[in-house]
Amino acid sequence: MSVGWREWDDEDTTDTDEVLGATGIWLIPRTRPVLVEPRRRIVTTNTGREAHAGTALAAEHREVLEWAQARIDELIGLAEAKEHFTMWRTALQNNHHHHDVEHGGVVTSCRENHMVLLGAAGTAKKTFARVIAEVLFGLGVITRPEVTEITAHDIVAGDPSHSAARMKTVCDDARGGVLFLDEAHQLAPDTESRPFGGDVIAALQTHVAHYPGELVVILAGHPTPMQNFLTTHAGLAGRFPHTVAFTSPTPDDIVALGHRLAGKENLIVEDTAWELLRTEAARLRSIPYGHGTLLDVAGNAHYAHDVIHTCQRARLRRLHKLAPHRRDLEHLLHTNPGVLHVNTTDMQRALTATHPAVTA
Repeated sequence: MSVGWREWDDEDTTDTDEVLGATGIWLIPRTRPVLVEPRRRIVTTNTGREAHAGTALAAEHREVLEWAQARIDELIGLAEAKEHFTMWRTALQNNHHHHDVEHGGVVTSCRENHMVLLGAAGTAKKTFARVIAEVLFGLGVITRPEVTEITAHDIVAGDPSHSAARMKTVCDDARGGVLFLDEAHQLAPDTESRPFGGDVIAALQTHVAHYPGELVVILAGHPTPMQNFLTTHAGLAGRFPHTVAFTSPTPDDIVALGHRLAGKENLIVEDTAWELLRTEAARLRSIPYGHGTLLDVAGNAHYAHDVIHTCQRARLRRLHKLAPHRRDLEHLLHTNPGVLHVNTTDMQRALTATHPAVTA
């Protein structure tokens, strides 16, 4: 708190000190006249409250950054994407520190953080987008850590003449945070089915160009169609300084994902059953299909999730056949506790049920 006062002479002294001293409060000498003459005015600035608010915000930012890094670290695989994230975050933090020291504030623009995420389904692109939003908020680049998640199909579906207006509305609603636009290549104009596609892209480009301090846009999609899309629309591509590649998981990654999911469900899977999953993941990954492989079609990480949950159902059906009544189940568990484990039969049934449905 700062205090305003008027000069005073020694003869102005009163018994003020005695009165305040009894309460344990003492004044600096030049504040006595304020109490002696009530007409005099104290001018204060509430720097204590502002400092406390600033400290609280800084603490929130640190917490957000720590959470974001932990979220990235726990992801399985994705070495290239993780490395890009670390380099991007380090550069952003260095810039933040430099401008805090030299200029007293962050000047990093949202336009410097627009991104393109290239990867098949189930490669954690959406998770990365959420973490990126947290980092941008943690460093004060955006005002809220929320991600508006939408697909290009949501924009172009329905009356095509309204697509550009829908894009504008979505961008307006996302301002202050991050807009995650998945399968962005589907925005590409098509003279027959999507004659207004050019207007949609123009609306997106306008928001990216004209609101540099209010909106970060992340485009995502499968590498091949996305690269073709960005090549065709070079003016839009030039607005996105970061391109991050997300590789599909390896068979070992699929098994590691399965272990994590099974652990969360308190599900014990026999080693021989895990080997079945690894073998099937390798087989699917070896078969080209469309722009990727059958493992991409199956959903990659989503595939691991589906297999584990299908294993649970297969195990329950097996247990019901072995012990249709509760008394039977109690006896079975007493004599053979391992019957609760997911075995090779359960896993094989799950793999058959979750095989991607594709046409030749």
